Amino acid sequence: MNLVPSTGAGVKASVEFELVQVSKDGLHFYVHRLSRDVGDAIVIGTRDFTFLCGQGEGQYLLVLIRNGKILRGEPKPYGDLEKADVIEVTEFLSRPEGRAPDDADGSQ
Repeated sequence: MNLVPSTGAGVKASVEFELVQVSKDGLHFYVHRLSRDVGDAIVIGTRDFTFLCGQGEGQYLLVLIRNGKILRGEPKPYGDLEKADVIEVTEFLSRPEGRAPDDADGSQ
């Protein structure tokens, strides 16, 4: 199963991924909401698993992109995230199902 395209351009072009937030520093948050069956089928240790967030019916893939490049979701020096990015990602993950700040209650 390869749900996450290999490039930032592929994520941006995908109809499955929705841009839900852009940080002041240009970090783009792309979300692909998953059914429970699809989320549960993602195997630990796979590339898709590294993007998997949530649990049960609220599973989704979160891909972070800056300057067209998919970022490794760990703080520097092990990943691509700056300290400010880590704070924004943590705040994002605290919201239900990876919703944008103005959509935290799930309504649109």
